[in-house]
Parts: sequence; structure tokens; C-alpha cells
Amino acid sequence: MDYSRQIQKALNFMEGRLTCNLELEDIADIANFSMFHFHRLFVGIVGYTPMDYVRRRRLSEAARELVYSMRSIKVIAYRYQFESQASFTRAFGKQFELSPGKVRKTKHAFAYFAPIDVKKEMKRKGVDSMEVKIMNKEAMKIVGMKTTTTIKNNNIPQLWDKFNKVCSSIPNIKEQKVALGVCPPVDIKDFNEDAPFDYIAGMIVENFNNIPDGMITYEIPAQKYAVITHKGALDTLQKTYNYFYSVWPEKSGMEFSGGTEFELYDERFIFGSPESEMDIYRPLK
Repeated sequence: MDYSRQIQKALNFMEGRLTCNLELEDIADIANFSMFHFHRLFVGIVGYTPMDYVRRRRLSEAARELVYSMRSIKVIAYRYQFESQASFTRAFGKQFELSPGKVRKTKHAFAYFAPIDVKKEMKRKGVDSMEVKIMNKEAMKIVGMKTTTTIKNNNIPQLWDKFNKVCSSIPNIKEQKVALGVCPPVDIKDFNEDAPFDYIAGMIVENFNNIPDGMITYEIPAQKYAVITHKGALDTLQKTYNYFYSVWPEKSGMEFSGGTEFELYDERFIFGSPESEMDIYRPLK
């Protein structure tokens, strides 16, 4: 599947409906993805959540109308799907640090958020060729700690802080210097930024005997994976995801499945260091 083309198709659909009601489910359907997978893929390629992108585009087009049209601020607010003029004014001020009235009165310049062209955006971000390995991995038993989180209110860093303090108490560890960040499959019909999903910080064990209090068990079946190594600090991770989610599937002709994904952290991972490395495993069909 051409992932970048599907996301561009979704972007074009969104662009044509900025003045209409838009639901994430409808946008995901256009791209032919589940909502959870679409959301992750969209963020990986575009750099914004789908609804944040829509909001930025609506506000930019609304700002253009304030300058070039005779429509009232209230009419423009409703036209671009804001519930009230007050909510429009708050969102407008947050994005542009200007009031709609000032833009209307003074024709003040504003930072226009233009429609994104996926291929141009990927080129601008410098998404080059990265090595992706295909690897068969045996079934794994995981012991760790789980959190239920959301895209909007991410508490995964806090989970790792908590887990790192107690992980030495786990018995029967199979690989002492390896930790996994596990994302189980998600099947949420109405997925959005506030939809909950599970994340596990854990370690691979030989068996589930004598599990410490407060920890859970999880099994990952034997699976074929695409594996990419992220090199550098975590603040550059988006570039790796951009390539892995969009460029590589298109180049390789392979498709990801909806199975358990995980990040692998070993002795190569050095938090905050440009020399750090970690692996991302995504199951293949």
C-alpha cells in the first residue's frame, strides 16, 4: 500500500471540507485505515494530529476571509465550524497571537498555515533512506507495568520513571539489559486524542513465576517484524517514524499488520545522547 498517497488522499478530503463537519472516522475511511492506525500514521507523516491539522487550516482560511471578505467575524466563525464567536476568538488568538478584530481592522500579517503536500513535506524534513531489517522473532513473555494513556495526555514517561525504580525486582529475566515499550493492538471505534490505549514498560522473562506485586504479564506471539533503528536523541525520533510509516512501506511493497508493536531499549540507549540507539519493531502481514 502507498501510505503517503493514502495520507495525501485524506488531506485532500479534509481540505475540501474545512467548512463542513469532519469526523476522524470519515477521514480514516477515506484513507482505508482503522482510526487508531490512521491517527498514528498521520502524526508520523504530517507532524500534527488530524484534528489539530484541520483546526490550523480552518483558522488560516478564516484569517484570509477576515482580510479579503466582507463576512462578519461571527459568520466566519460558524462557517469554519466553531461553536461560537467566543470559541473562535480564543482559538484564533492561540494560533496567531492576534485577535480576529485586529486582523480585520488593520489587515495585520499573520502566519498562514498552508495545506501540506506529503511528498514535499517529507523532502523538506530530510527523510532519506534508512535501513529496515526483516526479522522473525520468537514468542516473548513480558513482565512489567502498564498504564492506560491517551495521545493528548501522555503519561508514558512517568510510567518509565516508576518502572525503572523497581525493574530489578523482576525474577527470571531472560535478557538483563533489554527493556521493551509495548503497545498492544488497539480496537477503538471512535479513536481520537482522548481515546485511551494501553502501554507496557517491561522486560523479557523465562516464565511467569513469582511476579512482583503491582506488575502484570503479557505475551507477544512469534511474529515477523520490520525493524528500524533510531539513532540519536528522542527529539529527532519523528524523522525515523516519518520514514518507517510512509517511505519504507511504499518502497518495499510490504504492509504492517495490526499486531503488537514495541520499542526495544538495550545498552545502546543513552537518554538524551546524540549517540543513543533504540529499535522499533512493527509486525508485518
